Amino acid sequence: MKKIIGLLLISLVLNAGNVMAAAQKIGVVNIPKVLNLSKAGKAAQEKMNEKVKAYQPALTEQEEQLKKLEEDFKKQAPLLSEEAKKEKYIHAQEQFVKYQQAREQVEKDLGKMKNEAERQMGPQVVEIIRKIAKEEGFTAILEGSSVIYADETIDITDRVIELFDAAK
Repeated sequence: MKKIIGLLLISLVLNAGNVMAAAQKIGVVNIPKVLNLSKAGKAAQEKMNEKVKAYQPALTEQEEQLKKLEEDFKKQAPLLSEEAKKEKYIHAQEQFVKYQQAREQVEKDLGKMKNEAERQMGPQVVEIIRKIAKEEGFTAILEGSSVIYADETIDITDRVIELFDAAK
């Protein structure tokens, strides 16, 4: 008799856990996708593209100067003294360092622009996610890029993009 009561209690506890699990509603959202595909995200990306276009002529000119230095050095090397070769080599290295610094500055500026755009959009996106969660009864919404697997039916990314675009 005690065994039967024990089994009934275990059965009730296990079934109660299943009922509670069934009441859970989980969703996922891919925040990088929201930031990239929303109107605001596309506008920020366009600004970054314009910045790249503004820097590109100067970088291209520096690349061409480096190529010319290399070509000139190859042509003149047989005729130059060791001291002259060393000077030209040092000059080429200095020019290459300047080029690398310019490229790094562009990348740094683009990184700052991207971070600023994400900082501005982030709180609004989170607020929209919270609104969807409350209105649709989600227990939890996870960031999709950190989830190994999630069925498409629980992905709310497109709805977040739609609401974020509508709010702008």
